[in-house]
Amino acid sequence: MEVFKNLSKDDTILIQANCVHLICKYKVSVKDILEDILSRVGTAVFPTFSNNGFPNKTFDIRNTKSDMGVLSECARLHDNAV
Repeated sequence: MEVFKNLSKDDTILIQANCVHLICKYKVSVKDILEDILSRVGTAVFPTFSNNGFPNKTFDIRNTKSDMGVLSECARLHDNAV
């Protein structure tokens, strides 16, 4: 996508965004957006925190869903996520 054309493998970026505009404009999926970003940058950071039910529920880094949106959740579930 042209919106990411100036990113390079030397870049570390923080993404906190609503991707609905990109999905509508470019007719792509959330996974397409994530893969396009990850193919261009060295490191991508996404906020993936959850406020769901805490402190009454146990936080599990692998299983607690992100409350930060679908792009953030897709990044959390990515094979290379740490």
